[in-house]
Amino acid sequence: MARSALFEIKRVFFDRIFERSYWTWRKHPIIIVPNMLGTALTVIEQSILTTAFIVFLVALATNHTLSGLLSQISSSGFTLGLLFTSSYSPLLITTLAVSVVGYLLTAIFGGGFVYSAEYGIYLDAWNKDNARFGSIVEYGSRNWKRMAWTLVLSNLITWGPLAAVFVGLIVSAANANSIAGLLGFVVSSNLLYFAGGSSLVLALLTVYSYPAVIIDNVSGIQAIKKSFAVASHNLGITIAYSIVRILFQFLLLLVVFLSGSIGLPLASFSSAILSLLLTPILHSTKTMIYYYS
Repeated sequence: MARSALFEIKRVFFDRIFERSYWTWRKHPIIIVPNMLGTALTVIEQSILTTAFIVFLVALATNHTLSGLLSQISSSGFTLGLLFTSSYSPLLITTLAVSVVGYLLTAIFGGGFVYSAEYGIYLDAWNKDNARFGSIVEYGSRNWKRMAWTLVLSNLITWGPLAAVFVGLIVSAANANSIAGLLGFVVSSNLLYFAGGSSLVLALLTVYSYPAVIIDNVSGIQAIKKSFAVASHNLGITIAYSIVRILFQFLLLLVVFLSGSIGLPLASFSSAILSLLLTPILHSTKTMIYYYS
């Protein structure tokens, strides 16, 4: 009976927070502005990679080596051997390095500003009942360094093990013709499930890292520690939030899939509108959970 009562209290608590987030969004629609900035940032990141790819192909066409690359890809596929082909490997490595560095810098510094502005405006909207455009600029400019550092560290801790195992799997697959490569492939394949499960658990425990930066004025390890503490002591409501978040992503993919049968522009428009409507409510709910915990 005690366990049922405790679960009921946490369930109602989540319902009330989610409902309050919805009405806060209705009362202060300006809170969608940081999400619009985040969408624009994503477009910029994609443009960096797309532009680098186009520049690479144009350079190959100018040097009359594009046909050789296409022939190698058609015969052996995308392998690590592309990096060691003397005719275009220097250009490929340089393009990859520049694009990846540009992508990461944009994601880190831009994300630091956007997330600071986003979680700050949530705090003002439901704690002070006041959301202004000036607050978005203020929170973003004041906290972007601490948020950027937390962004880097949180993603390294959460997805670093999975990324390392995945890279090891790709490298060993490229050298599967040797005994060492085959052994590495088998080990990496088995570790991939463990690393994936570990990353999912870490993603659950670090879910409050960004709100901690704004609410508690901490960053890096301290923000992650506070997220671990809140998530572990409020595991039920944290899992409830995560399930709702996953359902939202599934709904978003479903809308894109159904709209895609009509046309790509409609699919992109539908997903963007749905994201702008639901993401502020979900992130506001996460912020309030951390605040009250």
